[in-house]
Amino acid sequence: MPSLKPRKPQPPAAEQPASSEGRVEEQSMSVGQETAGKNGTAPGAEPEAHVEEEMQFRTNPEVEKKIADYKEAHPREAEYFTKLVNQHPERAVNYHLLQKQRQHEIDTKAAMRQMPQAQAIYDKMTPESRERVKERLEEVNKYNHTKRFVAAVFGELNRKSMAENRRMMTAPITKVDLAAAKTTNGAAALGAESPQPGAAPAGMSVG
Repeated sequence: MPSLKPRKPQPPAAEQPASSEGRVEEQSMSVGQETAGKNGTAPGAEPEAHVEEEMQFRTNPEVEKKIADYKEAHPREAEYFTKLVNQHPERAVNYHLLQKQRQHEIDTKAAMRQMPQAQAIYDKMTPESRERVKERLEEVNKYNHTKRFVAAVFGELNRKSMAENRRMMTAPITKVDLAAAKTTNGAAALGAESPQPGAAPAGMSVG
């Protein structure tokens, strides 16, 4: 079942659909939400590298299998939402967007808790790093600005950390460095030597 990935989520004025066959447990059927969280991002923040994209169809066999299993286990719910889409498409759209809006609220609240730290880190960044953060936020919808800002700041920290790690791992090793490493390893080995003859084993008293 292909799903649409919205380009710019808008705050919906949605109401919860009510079924004449009984209230159906709320479940989000968004394939996009199934795959969320697989990218390494700060808690509560959406992937910083994600740029608002055009709407596109995507198919994930693993997710399709999960949806098929759920529909098989909940046939009345599947029937209800199928009828909702066919007979009341506008309310079906509102229901889907309501789930997205609720997730947006959760993400934004988490980002707000991180905002003081993110702002303090941003203020101490170099001009170059601050410029990269600004570039990432240029095309961001103001509705998503808070969580995108936090994600962009932490993304810049990760970028700098990875760059420093690459620099350290690719730096040339001199003979002096090797000698120092051998000396350090030798001192560590001496510290781990076995007890001298006559010394009591640990945990035993001498007397």
